[in-house]
Amino acid sequence: MSDTQRLLQNLIAFGTVTETKVAAGKMLARVKVDDDRVTDFFPMLSKNNSNNKKATPIKIGEQVVVLC
Repeated sequence: MSDTQRLLQNLIAFGTVTETKVAAGKMLARVKVDDDRVTDFFPMLSKNNSNNKKATPIKIGEQVVVLC
């Protein structure tokens, strides 16, 4: 497989949240994307809408999409 093909395949990954924390006012999460690969902590978008006054945090075990 060429480097270009590998890079394109790694642009979007699906995974499961394994750990969360809040630092400097940002919600951070670690995501298990393969059987043997877990990401470092990175910022997460939270669910919210105009009727909600508070954001709903991501929960451990939720499935997410990781954009690289």
